[in-house]
Amino acid sequence: MAVSQIVINRSNKGISNIAITRKKDDLTFNLPKPSNALLAANIEVKNTSSRDSLGNMSKLNTYQTSEMPTLQLAYGVNQLELYAFQKGYLMKSGTFTMTVARNLLVPATGVIPAATAGFFPVGALGDIGITNPVGVPDPTTASKTSTVGASVPLTQVAYSATPYTTEDQFGIGADGAVSFSTNLIGETITLRHPYTSAARTLSSELIGEVAIEYMITTSANTLTIVNIPSAIINPSGSTFDASGEGLTLNFDVITPAGKCSGYDLFDLPLSLIAQICS
Repeated sequence: MAVSQIVINRSNKGISNIAITRKKDDLTFNLPKPSNALLAANIEVKNTSSRDSLGNMSKLNTYQTSEMPTLQLAYGVNQLELYAFQKGYLMKSGTFTMTVARNLLVPATGVIPAATAGFFPVGALGDIGITNPVGVPDPTTASKTSTVGASVPLTQVAYSATPYTTEDQFGIGADGAVSFSTNLIGETITLRHPYTSAARTLSSELIGEVAIEYMITTSANTLTIVNIPSAIINPSGSTFDASGEGLTLNFDVITPAGKCSGYDLFDLPLSLIAQICS
């Protein structure tokens, strides 16, 4: 049976499935799907040369001296878990104390209301900064801008549900409520204070060696399978961009002992479409 021109002229369309598994405990990470995977062989070659009959240098031979493959996974999303992965560390869950910054416009009432369930900063302690619990050393501070553009510190006092008559004062109530002096109404205030909440953060546990398998769909809807039995995250250039549109994970591919390559490529004459688009 003749092979169709669609199959003969097929071209890689994009990555369609991927799995990354930590080898020490077979933990497979459920990460977002990358928008692209770039496997680079990084082959180095050496040339030998000699003189031709006219006395010019000419090439005699070219041969490979090394292959240091790398894998780059480009993601169209930017999130803390991917950044932790980019640095080579696992995330951990727990209850943590952090310092939060809040840029507030003082309303006409002079009071920022408390947060309700499910919204930041629900759970914040009242009068934090005046009576800090043990293990919460960070001070609470706030400032306004003077008429000449300088930052002017405000004085923290016990929280009151009504505005203060003494100028340049503020108080923090439970669940993040904040009251201000009447002279601050309409002003933009910068406030920082400790906050304890359930959260996830970077741990000190290295991800270590991983195995990576991914699938590429071609223009003919056939499949190319890539197997990388051993790779290590390369954290060089790790960045956490607050408004970035994506993030890249870089891996050094390891060639196992007794192997001639650190990866295997398989071209399958099978389609994935019938399984996922029925």
